[in-house]
Amino acid sequence: MGQKQRKRFVITFATTHGAMHFEQLAKAAGMPGRLIPVPPQVTAGCGMAWAAAVEDEQRLRAWLQAEDVLFQEALVLVD
Repeated sequence: MGQKQRKRFVITFATTHGAMHFEQLAKAAGMPGRLIPVPPQVTAGCGMAWAAAVEDEQRLRAWLQAEDVLFQEALVLVD
């Protein structure tokens, strides 16, 4: 029997400083997720990414736009 595929919403950053700054802003705003190593199927400028449940994608995208938060790419990944 095959494994169930897991989806997650991932945000990447150009620099480690950008990732760390994002983490501070996200935690202060109560955004879901955490910093993780960049998944192998993603190309990013630094080795860190923010990952959250795919169910939180719209909430995070709205926050990114409203707060004009800097990031490299935001995408849904299937593991």
